[in-house]
Amino acid sequence: MPDTPSPADAVAFDNEQYQLLLQCSREKDITAWNNWRRKNPAQTVMLQGADLQGANLQGVNLPGANLHGATLREAKLLGANLQGADLQRADLQGANLHGANLEGANLQRADLQRANLQRVNLQRANLEAANLEAANLDRATLEGANQEGANLDRATLNRNDVDLTQKALRTATAELREARQEVAYLKELVAAKDEALAAKEEALALYRRMEKPGITE
Repeated sequence: MPDTPSPADAVAFDNEQYQLLLQCSREKDITAWNNWRRKNPAQTVMLQGADLQGANLQGVNLPGANLHGATLREAKLLGANLQGADLQRADLQGANLHGANLEGANLQRADLQRANLQRVNLQRANLEAANLEAANLDRATLEGANQEGANLDRATLNRNDVDLTQKALRTATAELREARQEVAYLKELVAAKDEALAAKEEALALYRRMEKPGITE
């Protein structure tokens, strides 16, 4: 792991915060970081693009943190508080997030392949276009989560709270029902229009015949 990353947006990156997290990871003790967070609750955590691959951050307190595009591959984030965090396009492949709080977190286009998301709170999280291939979502809470376009190929899905497959199927079924109703309505409109055109043509034909001399109805 490098001493300092090179994020594209330096304004969204705080090196002191980054170094403190690295120190806690090396010591396998997150106490110093969490104490700092308790003393500085109003300070925004700015770790956009940070390289935290393989970091040991079990129980870390990172609510609302900017981790946009961060590398957290194989990181240990068990019981972490990432409520409302920005994890867009973050690399979380193989990360262990067992029991973590990701309520309201933005995981749009995040890579969560093979991640352990057992018992994770993902309520109202944004999982749009996220890659959850082979991820373990057993007993995760996904109420209100945006799953549009998420890749769930070979994922282990919930058995207790919200089953993603069943929810997606219910949504698709409802959309199909609405589409069929709309198609039926359009067919009725087309049929009515065809009947009206046919009646108009018949009336015009009758009118033309009546205009010809010697033709009466």
